[in-house]
Amino acid sequence: NAVQDEARMRTCLAYEVFTMAGYPAPRTNLANVTINGQHLGPYVHVEAMKKSFLEREFGDKTGSFYEGTATDFIEAWLPRWEIETSDTDEEFLPLLGVARALQVPDDELIDALEPVFNIDRFMTYWALEALIAHIDGYSSTRNNFYVYFDPTDNDRAVFLPWGADQVF
Repeated sequence: NAVQDEARMRTCLAYEVFTMAGYPAPRTNLANVTINGQHLGPYVHVEAMKKSFLEREFGDKTGSFYEGTATDFIEAWLPRWEIETSDTDEEFLPLLGVARALQVPDDELIDALEPVFNIDRFMTYWALEALIAHIDGYSSTRNNFYVYFDPTDNDRAVFLPWGADQVF
């Protein structure tokens, strides 16, 4: 894993930047892997984006949780999103709410988004992706990210980083 990063440090450093900013991110560490006496070298161990992560970061694991890979909040693209937990709305209704809010005129956008999307957290997320130069993340390619509809925040969307091996 992390083949784009020979030092195997970028992913760990990237998620540490998110963590230091008080933003939810998976935990990481390095592992020196040996199988049947054959040394395979260092690997990056990244916390799985599962219910245990949601419980730790949000205190509630029951919200809808989707992975975004080469997708966005476009109504026709909603089937491209991957459902991540058994609690996730399989009809993509939370994503649809964001997609429809984004269709309003610019002067109505903030009011339309506020009930379905945590705008302040998104601005922090976007800034952190820019800071780590995440060339394969949402802000540059609409790739490698998760969105959680946080029950502790009125089910508003929160972006979560992923795939941070092509950073810095």
